[in-house]
Amino acid sequence: MSHSKLKLSRCSNCGTHLSVLRNYCPQCGQINHDLNIPLKHLIAEVMESIFHFDTKSVQTLKVICFKPGFITSEFIKGKRVQYVAPVKFYIFISFIFFLIISLPKTKQGTSLNVENTSNITYCGINSTELRSDMQQSQLDSVMQSHAIVSSIMNRYIIRQLSRIGADGQEGFNHMLVKSASYMMFVLMPLFALFVFMLNRKKAKYYIGTLIFSLHYHSFVFLLLTLSLITDRIIGTSIILIIPIIVSPIYLLMALKHVYGDSLLRTTAKTIFIGISQFVSMGLLFILTTLITLLIF
Repeated sequence: MSHSKLKLSRCSNCGTHLSVLRNYCPQCGQINHDLNIPLKHLIAEVMESIFHFDTKSVQTLKVICFKPGFITSEFIKGKRVQYVAPVKFYIFISFIFFLIISLPKTKQGTSLNVENTSNITYCGINSTELRSDMQQSQLDSVMQSHAIVSSIMNRYIIRQLSRIGADGQEGFNHMLVKSASYMMFVLMPLFALFVFMLNRKKAKYYIGTLIFSLHYHSFVFLLLTLSLITDRIIGTSIILIIPIIVSPIYLLMALKHVYGDSLLRTTAKTIFIGISQFVSMGLLFILTTLITLLIF
């Protein structure tokens, strides 16, 4: 707590005598802050809080972007007060990313339209071939034409495909994006596990590699967010290649800084982690799509 905030000599909750150096009451835990203050003091406190948050945010952004691995090393050493907490920073950046990716793509001179890109195929039947208003008898005929066994599961999945169809893709897209955000929360600790397995001698505890994963994925989401914004502004998807190129290089530099291996060993670890991450993302995305399809 800031020392500029007015303190109480007695806790207003339990009456315990307090020192001006105490930020909280040792008896009940209530914050030691006098809320009955002049308006000018309140404004000063609000401005101070905003400035303090902005300073930490800017510092965290600068270090994460331009000093790969440095902020993780600082956190592991216990130097944390000048940076935004890893979980808070990750949630904020990922929220902005998934918010932007879920927004309709704009085209100059046209209204907002969501692109219908969720074409899912099951046993040869594509969702674009079906409509949400089709009767079960019609869906059964489609299944017979594709020689699909009329089981309870198959009929349910085909019905779900018809719900997506040409008129339900927008809702499915938004639900898939939401599910993908949950998927990343599963993928992130898995990524940390890969890093931990390769650096067990130098990474004493898993929590350190989890912090590494939070910082790395925050950078990736930040890079993807900037690429998406640029794509929306100038209308070229070529910019989206940049994260694919920059992310592995950033990972290599971050690993080398935090764990101090030779360039050759770090490169080998980066390749292994990258391949493991790619396979994990593919499997989790398939699983996420299937779950989204089943509950849509």
